[in-house]
Amino acid sequence: MSDQPKSSYTKLQRVVALISAMLIILTVVVALIMEIIGHKYATVALGVAFTCVIFFCPVMYLVTVVPKHYAQMSGNLKKKLKEDKE
Repeated sequence: MSDQPKSSYTKLQRVVALISAMLIILTVVVALIMEIIGHKYATVALGVAFTCVIFFCPVMYLVTVVPKHYAQMSGNLKKKLKEDKE
């Protein structure tokens, strides 16, 4: 049996974060290759890569970190309310 703790992230959260990270890397690499070979649409590819970075970084943050913090805050609030009742 494994002694590693169970991950607090769901499988969907991990998949979305992995896909987002792969898309960021892929678009940047493709754009750089297009720029190196001098393709006429290299500037468009660089714009798409920049847009992916701007869009997918917050998506990864929202999918992975925000639900965890929300759950912690909710649990702490319930705990405080219960203590105040007593």
